[in-house]
Amino acid sequence: KNLETYDAYTADESFMTATPFCLLPVTHFNGSKVGDGKMGKITQKLHDQWSKNVGVYIFQQIRDYFTECQALNKDQPTISVLKIR
Repeated sequence: KNLETYDAYTADESFMTATPFCLLPVTHFNGSKVGDGKMGKITQKLHDQWSKNVGVYIFQQIRDYFTECQALNKDQPTISVLKIR
């Protein structure tokens, strides 16, 4: 189904998927907390199993990708929003 803004505001937890970072927890949406504002248990379980299956610690891969993007765009204004434990 297509998700609406209401779905994000009322979700217990949320995550995004994309090629560079595979699985990225979403803890805030438009300044509001998603669930309790922390990564959810299901997202953590998916991350742990996916990392085990592919032999890559995905959150470290995300950090590395973010660092690389910052270095490439050091002269450009950017917003830093990546906080992964």
